[in-house]
Amino acid sequence: MRHDTQPRDLLCVTTSNLWNHTMLVSRVTPVAFPNVLRSANDHTDSTPTFCRANTRHRLMALAGDAGLNAKRLETYSCLYMCYIFNKEIFLMMRGLSRLFGKLSTGMCQTLVGVLERK
Repeated sequence: MRHDTQPRDLLCVTTSNLWNHTMLVSRVTPVAFPNVLRSANDHTDSTPTFCRANTRHRLMALAGDAGLNAKRLETYSCLYMCYIFNKEIFLMMRGLSRLFGKLSTGMCQTLVGVLERK
């Protein structure tokens, strides 16, 4: 239990985990492939993504450079929900998320960190 009266400066960060199976597949497939999947839901545009803080190591390094400590850093698998537009893809991605989550928490889809000022 904390007894001081100083407020704590906390920052919650949620980002895609670069080492999850979805990100790994998207890194090796052309941009046209996700567009084919999106076209099933009338979304055909693709926005380039530049990952800068999407691994535990990089997030902790950037936090340290900004004067923050990582109080908690966890991974979760829940991004399969973005495939809800297609039942077959949704079930496949949910199954993959569960499988990879059991094999290694490092491959889960979402990286969540709670950072505190030093």
